[in-house]
Amino acid sequence: MVATAPHYLLLSETQEIADGSTVGGCWRFALQRMDGSDWLEVSDTEPGVGGERLQLLAIIRGLEALDQPSRVTIVTASQYVSRGIRRDLQAWRDNQWRWESFGAWRPIKHQDLWIRLDRALSYHSVTCRSWQYGMVRNRLVSESIGSKPRGKRHALIASRLFGFWARAARKWRHRPAMESMTGASCA
Repeated sequence: MVATAPHYLLLSETQEIADGSTVGGCWRFALQRMDGSDWLEVSDTEPGVGGERLQLLAIIRGLEALDQPSRVTIVTASQYVSRGIRRDLQAWRDNQWRWESFGAWRPIKHQDLWIRLDRALSYHSVTCRSWQYGMVRNRLVSESIGSKPRGKRHALIASRLFGFWARAARKWRHRPAMESMTGASCA
């Protein structure tokens, strides 16, 4: 009997937090087994970490949460992470984690995290999808403008988008192709 690797959907989001002189961010990921049997959602804050580094941490922590080699479909709004996994990772690995810029070799940004992600990818079979949420984002913005304070609008949009992702994952867990979700197009 041949055992097949379980298939998971990994959704991630990040949010930068600036509180006076302190800069940091929070990350969140949700892992769901495609057959619906397992669901894990984890979030945490990272003081002094933001932007692309925070986006990478969310994906890495999601992959490291799996206890066995698995098939994983990553869905992220981060073009940086998606492009890095799909196009750049192999070249960076081949060039000792450097890239060529105007004839000079330079170390890649966040090299330590890309190496850690590469190590996690050696255990799992990963497909990375970019979440294009223009239509959904426009609807959520128009809903949130009315009664919410302007400063909290971004947090509200991110929170509602993540809720949309989680509901979509549960609703379409038996459909392996993310393209079938209404209002989303994967690149």
